[in-house]
Amino acid sequence: MAEFLTTLKDSLGQYEGLKTLEAKTKISKEQICLGLVAFVFVVVFLGFGMPLVCNLVCFVPPAAISLTAFLDKSVSSAEQQFLKANWMTYWVVFGLFTALETFRAAILYVFPYYYAFKVAVLVWCMSPTWRGAAFIYDHGLKDLVTNKQPLPPPPPPSSSSAKAAKKE
Repeated sequence: MAEFLTTLKDSLGQYEGLKTLEAKTKISKEQICLGLVAFVFVVVFLGFGMPLVCNLVCFVPPAAISLTAFLDKSVSSAEQQFLKANWMTYWVVFGLFTALETFRAAILYVFPYYYAFKVAVLVWCMSPTWRGAAFIYDHGLKDLVTNKQPLPPPPPPSSSSAKAAKKE
């Protein structure tokens, strides 16, 4: 447990927002982080606002990190290629969960801890330590994408659209 807390402290040390919050509240970064995690799990497991908390946890941080990954010019092209593939895979998995939520009532009837499962899988996917999105890409999506034939060329314009284009 002590090793986990040391690793957590080292990992959280890179976030300026947590340092500021720690200085203002006099509560350690580790306690703040573990308290938030405990709060989220209690809310998700007990059912209070599960969809809202789940979507906030699984949408807001990844959206900010994805935008930073796509816009940051200071990283090498190989690293940027990895970040783009990693975050695009994350958003595919997020989209699959969102599409499944069309059948929310049936899913929650059969699998009452669906939102806890969704949070766990998506946190696994977004974690740079566990690299869940890279695992999903390497063991599934990569084969689906690379074995596909290229899209056929667009059809030639029809005679009516060609006439309209010439008039302009």
